[in-house]
Amino acid sequence: MNAGHQLLIDLIVILGSATLVATIFYSIHLPPVVGFLFAGILAGPNGLGLVKTLPSVEVLTEIAGVLLMFTIGLEISLRQLLAMKKVLFGLGLGQMALTMGLSALIFHFGFGFGWPRSVFFSSIVALSSTAVVLKLLKDSRNLDSPLGQTSLSILLFQDIAVIPLLLILPLLAGAKAAQATASPLSLETIGTFVLTSGGLILFVLVGSRWVVPWILDRVAKTRSSEIFFFSILFICAGTAFLIEFVGLSLSLGAFFAGLMIASSPYGKQTMAEFTPLRDNFLGLFFVSIGMLLSLQFVQEHWLQVIALSSGILLIKFFCIFAVLWMFGITSTVGMVTALTLFQIGEFSLILADQGRGLGMMTDKQYQFFLSVAIISLALTPVLYRLAPKLSFQSNLRSLIPRSISEVAHQLRDQWVTKVSVDSVKHGAGELAGHTIIIGFGIAGQEVASALKALDLPYQVIEMNPDTVKAAKKRGDPIIYGDATKHEILEQAGLERAHLVILVVNSLDITTAVLRTVHKMRPEIEVLARLQYLRDLNQLKASQNVEPIVSEFETSLEILARTLKAYGAEDHQIHQFTLDAHERLQKTSMGLARSHRISLNLPDWQMFASLFPMKIIAASPAIGQNLIQLDLRKQTGATIVSVSREGMGTTVPGPDFTFEANDTLYLLGTSDSIRRTEALIHPQS
Repeated sequence: MNAGHQLLIDLIVILGSATLVATIFYSIHLPPVVGFLFAGILAGPNGLGLVKTLPSVEVLTEIAGVLLMFTIGLEISLRQLLAMKKVLFGLGLGQMALTMGLSALIFHFGFGFGWPRSVFFSSIVALSSTAVVLKLLKDSRNLDSPLGQTSLSILLFQDIAVIPLLLILPLLAGAKAAQATASPLSLETIGTFVLTSGGLILFVLVGSRWVVPWILDRVAKTRSSEIFFFSILFICAGTAFLIEFVGLSLSLGAFFAGLMIASSPYGKQTMAEFTPLRDNFLGLFFVSIGMLLSLQFVQEHWLQVIALSSGILLIKFFCIFAVLWMFGITSTVGMVTALTLFQIGEFSLILADQGRGLGMMTDKQYQFFLSVAIISLALTPVLYRLAPKLSFQSNLRSLIPRSISEVAHQLRDQWVTKVSVDSVKHGAGELAGHTIIIGFGIAGQEVASALKALDLPYQVIEMNPDTVKAAKKRGDPIIYGDATKHEILEQAGLERAHLVILVVNSLDITTAVLRTVHKMRPEIEVLARLQYLRDLNQLKASQNVEPIVSEFETSLEILARTLKAYGAEDHQIHQFTLDAHERLQKTSMGLARSHRISLNLPDWQMFASLFPMKIIAASPAIGQNLIQLDLRKQTGATIVSVSREGMGTTVPGPDFTFEANDTLYLLGTSDSIRRTEALIHPQS
């Protein structure tokens, strides 16, 4: 069997195992991510041996880790971090500092590790699992509780802290090597670190300001989601490779790629494309991590594994509880939060993998670490359910200090994509009661101009990059993004909007946007433009959607002008169009039925016998007006309209004077038409 077939078989086994085990875990109300871990343990080389090649598993782990770090980079904004500095330097920093400080002391004095290694081990202990905790909070509807607010605050800081920790890993490894040789850390090593850090900052600034926008500008002009997706993957992989080439990790490179894209005008669309895939990356990551655990190792060292797990988890529980207590959180909320965040997280696994590659952790220590991490992740849902649920649940918001509550609420709103919150509450300063215009062609721009003139708030979503640039120059509030994406609609403030106007040219896109809009806000009113009457059937009578059919509007306009040419009064035409619009709301056959309205006009069935007749140069009708010609009295025919080059078609008035080459449109019998022909063209 060749390598390609073996790789395909391994992939099938991984996917099948993950599906089966995660489904079982879900059925017993355990997070699927824990099921992915156990699926990896069972299927891996150290379990049942269904996947036997460990090198390919490690490659899979690294790819999944790279994609995870890329999504983190997409979600970080310096402006948002500054706005949330209270919570970042409060609960988050406090938890990390206390946990790392106490753990480093224990690793140094209790295990005899040097300080660099002690700091490294303490950093991987301090991080919790964002994926597992958010799943538990969301399923139990505790995202808005003090438990959810404090947990999200700490988790956010931990995710951000991964980046500086990855950056200092090479420095810690250098310090460990210097310590092992009894030589001080050289100035050269420190200088290299400083230069590398400065180079990375310059690289990100240049890339986010010029290089990445230049690439994505040209890709976005294709208006192809497939090309856009692959260009993002190219930027991610290429940046990761460049960063690894200078001696840092692929994961760190992927993070910087995400950071550069997030700073460009295409950050929101990229986030919308990749955020739904994050959970898939995470599942793949957990499966591959589970494959690296050796069950034989756990069996041989089970007592040490249990002792180490208990010690680490107790230390982390104590540190989290202590920080929350110092910030005035009640003991009940503090205890439940500590029981929720005591586990070892997915970013700890990334740090551990990077540290092992730098010689900061032996293979045996890595197995101990994996064992502790998997045990803690498996225990988290159990302890979360066993945690006391006392009276704090009935008055959650009053038990947390107002300042922390407000900051945490702001945090959840600004990072709604990251935490996958279904419904959010926003600050009073944000746009509300506005109109969301999806599609910024001529129709969308006309609507925006009218709203601006009326001083009514609006937000535009558009996929054409040139249109977005032009609109931004004019000062229009516009987002580049795909409105079928949940995240883009959130960025536009759908939860607080009053109306959605949908004016795109594709029926498929229209229906896809409507599905997303109604999933998020079933009650919001939507005005949707459709091209054809038959498209109404695709809406399936969606509630709160008022269709505006281009074909119907065009037909009404043509018919109205035709009726005006035939002498219909303006008020009659207006009443006709109003009636037609009302009927359209009831049936897609509205146009045909609306024709039945009485217009009090002549017998229009006779118009089928309209006869055109052109006035030749020698005609006696030239120079005469309608009264002088008196055609109806002389021949019995009626002139309905006259067409003249440069003037178009018009209904002649009493003083209308005929000219050569005018075309008359006559209504009458065949005899009356012959008499008219003889009168106007006597020589023919």
